[in-house]
Amino acid sequence: MTDADVVVFADSDCWPDAGWLDALVAPFDTEGAQVTAGRTTYRDGLLGAAATTIDFMYFTDGPRWTKNFYANNVAFARAAFEAHPFPAGPDLYRGNCQLLGMQLAEAGIRIRFVPAARTIHRFPDRLSELMKLRLLRGRDLVRIAAPIVERHTPLGAQPAAVASPIVWAGRAACSLASIGRQDMAPVGRLKSALVPAAVLGLSALDGVGALGAGRAAYAKNQALGYHADRDRLS
Repeated sequence: MTDADVVVFADSDCWPDAGWLDALVAPFDTEGAQVTAGRTTYRDGLLGAAATTIDFMYFTDGPRWTKNFYANNVAFARAAFEAHPFPAGPDLYRGNCQLLGMQLAEAGIRIRFVPAARTIHRFPDRLSELMKLRLLRGRDLVRIAAPIVERHTPLGAQPAAVASPIVWAGRAACSLASIGRQDMAPVGRLKSALVPAAVLGLSALDGVGALGAGRAAYAKNQALGYHADRDRLS
C-alpha cells in the first residue's frame, strides 16, 4: 500500500488533457476533499458521443459534486481509500466503481466533481470489440441493478430479474437526456440528429448482454484486446 497522501487511478488507454492531474488533486489541498472524480469521455463523433452518455454518465449533485465516478479518472485521500477499497465482487467486468460510489455515499463521503480534469478513453478499434464491450456492459448491468434499485428508488429490495429492466430503461432515458450536456464536445447537426438513434442501438446491445449473451463474452474476454494499433487515437 502506498504511503502517499493522495491515491490516483487512471487507465493506460486514456489520454488526459493538459493539467489533468493538477486539476484532479487540487481540491485535496484547497477544500479538504476526500474523493475527487474527473470527467471521462470517449472520442468526439457519433459513436463516441453516444457511448459516452451510456458508459460515462455522471449523476451530479449540483455543479460541485457527483454521486458516481469511474476508476479511470479518480483520486482518493489515502485514509479514505484504506477505509473504503474497491469491492471485490460480484464477478464484474466493470462496475466495481459504481458499487464503491454507493458505499461512499452510505459512509457520508461526498465525491468532488472536477470536470476540468478530463481524460479521453480510447474507443474499441473494431466493431467486433465494440459489440463484445456492449455485451459485457449488459452483463454488468444485471450484477449491479439490484443494489441500484434498492438504494436509489422507492421500490426497495428487488430481485435482479425485476431490477435489471428498470435500471436498463432508466439508464437509456438518462443517456438520451444527457446528449450535448455534461461538458461533452459538440457534434455537427447531422451527427447530433443521429446520436439518439446510436444511444438506443448501443443500449439495445447492452440489453442483449443483460439477457444472457454477456456470460459467454465474459468467460473469454475479461480483458478485451481493443487496441491492435496503439499509435493511433481512434
